[in-house]
Amino acid sequence: MRWSSPDNDIGSVPTDFYGRNMAKELGFTNGDRVPEKLWSLPSVGFGGVPTTGVGGGSVALYPNQTYYVQDDLTFVKGRHTLKTGAQHVRFSAQGFFASAGGVLQSFSGLYTTQIGNLAGGQPFADFLLGTLGGVSIVESAEAAYYNRHFWQMYFMDDWKLGTRLVLQLGVRYDINLPATSANGQSLAWIDGLDKREGQTAVFPKNAEQPLKDALKGQALGFPYRFSDNNWLNHPNWKDVQPRIGVAYRPFNDNRTVIRGGYGLFYDANINTSTTSLNFGRPFYVFSATPARPVVFETPPYTFGQVPTLSAGFQPGEQFRSGYVSQPDWPDPHIHQWNITVQRGIGHALALEAAYVGNHLENGQTSAAWNRRYPIGYTFHYDDGSTFTVASDTPLLQRVKYPLLNRGTSALSWTHQTYHSAQLYLTQEMSHGLQYRVGYTTMRIRGTDGNWQDEWNVRDLNYTLSSARPNNFFATYVWELPGRTLRGLPGAVLGGWRTSGIINVVSGPRTFVNEGLVLTAGKSGFEVMPIMLRDPTLPSSKRTLDRWFDTDAFAQTPANQFGTQEAVWSVRGDGLQNFDVAFSKFFHVAREHRLQFRGELFNFFNHPQFGAPATVRGLATFGKVTSAGPAREVQLGLKYEF
Repeated sequence: MRWSSPDNDIGSVPTDFYGRNMAKELGFTNGDRVPEKLWSLPSVGFGGVPTTGVGGGSVALYPNQTYYVQDDLTFVKGRHTLKTGAQHVRFSAQGFFASAGGVLQSFSGLYTTQIGNLAGGQPFADFLLGTLGGVSIVESAEAAYYNRHFWQMYFMDDWKLGTRLVLQLGVRYDINLPATSANGQSLAWIDGLDKREGQTAVFPKNAEQPLKDALKGQALGFPYRFSDNNWLNHPNWKDVQPRIGVAYRPFNDNRTVIRGGYGLFYDANINTSTTSLNFGRPFYVFSATPARPVVFETPPYTFGQVPTLSAGFQPGEQFRSGYVSQPDWPDPHIHQWNITVQRGIGHALALEAAYVGNHLENGQTSAAWNRRYPIGYTFHYDDGSTFTVASDTPLLQRVKYPLLNRGTSALSWTHQTYHSAQLYLTQEMSHGLQYRVGYTTMRIRGTDGNWQDEWNVRDLNYTLSSARPNNFFATYVWELPGRTLRGLPGAVLGGWRTSGIINVVSGPRTFVNEGLVLTAGKSGFEVMPIMLRDPTLPSSKRTLDRWFDTDAFAQTPANQFGTQEAVWSVRGDGLQNFDVAFSKFFHVAREHRLQFRGELFNFFNHPQFGAPATVRGLATFGKVTSAGPAREVQLGLKYEF
């Protein structure tokens, strides 16, 4: 809708979009029915060995529905173009796990591994000893239904300060409400994380009956309470996002334009903390063999003997806190800034130079949480207390929260800072030639979840896996000479076109970790080696058997952390690739034509080597043992009529 007058112009643009299952979302139908049981036979699996079974499996479905209502209003007054709008979004995720009947028995090698280690055992040796690495018994379908609501509002002013200067001012406010569990089968968070012990599991308000049904008269075995609402974490009310932009033409023409801007943006986090919150006791019952704390410990589970698994927790058993433990889940936010200078050259050529940067806070990741720490490490708690791991501290107590089990958790702890300089040259189609050439040099540091010390993440700042400092590309389309030919020469030689893509990119970063871990309770993925110097070798000294300086790394001593910067310190082979295509149309008859097309990928057949082995302590450390595909040629004909 639009209203106009000589001085004012007002427009309103309402938008309404509804998912195809909106009636079901609003509760007007009974919804999908899922089977209560899938019958089958017990199955056996070996860690690291592809096996098939007919029991203990699952069928997973993730049907998502989204609908939103949006309205925008535009008001023009003199040099100001004012825009405002609001939007409401409802997101629904349904995670359905239909577990097959019977028992899944697996042999992981944990029983025959070294004491306190999480790797190195032999799954088949566990099988010969009859010691199970894991067992799960789930006889009924598990369903998780999560809903989220988002309210988003904005106001923006495009202000023409003059004929050559435009200023854009804006602000946006988001209310991204936490997820709720539609059927109540979910944990919300853990209270009491400000101290070493005394934690309490918090369930949403609508979990009272589902929890009662899951326990079947048993005790949970861990302190718990119910929240006064159905939210699965605390809401965020401070998502205010100011933004400013400017466009300036320094000369009295349109050839040169300078643009710049800054903005704060919040991520709506639509699907975070929603699909795995009930994947654990008491709503999903399973168990696994832990690493052995002593020699020849009696195995907790034996092959052929089906244990009775409880939905509750036994005395002294660590509580599995689910996929999310923190009560506060701040929305990730990113500060973005840039400045660009664009200059037109000639009729169809443009040169552009830019600086682009951003800074991320509260970024999302999934990482091991409540891991075991080495002797001498001191945990600090928000209540002011501390705890130092001593040599006589039991292995299971060498964690920050001894009442809680170690597990993978969704975390909003990452931070990143990115800087880049960019240069582009663009030629629009002119005289049969069109191309775009660009070069970017960049730097990115921060954290990404591959840390050794999860409790001091804010103090970490290391090179990240996406750091590829040099990136050159070129794309082109060229109509080859001969377009003006007529007759037979034109039919054979005229109308040919070639196009191509050229990429020259720095090699990808490769994860480096310690293969010979001396600290009890640690796996190699949790410890980096000691980095003595930059491991990068000059190209003249680099070979497939020694891609980087392996002597730049040393074994991490017992009860110490390695060098955090080592985690992404090794770079693999860079990309040098040229893809080219040739094509031509042959006219057969009126409205009939035949296209020939040839495509050559990796035209120069340049070898693209795989990533080097980066587990320190293994015989393959520093070696490259794989390569990418060689040149590939594709020819095709297409008949159009």
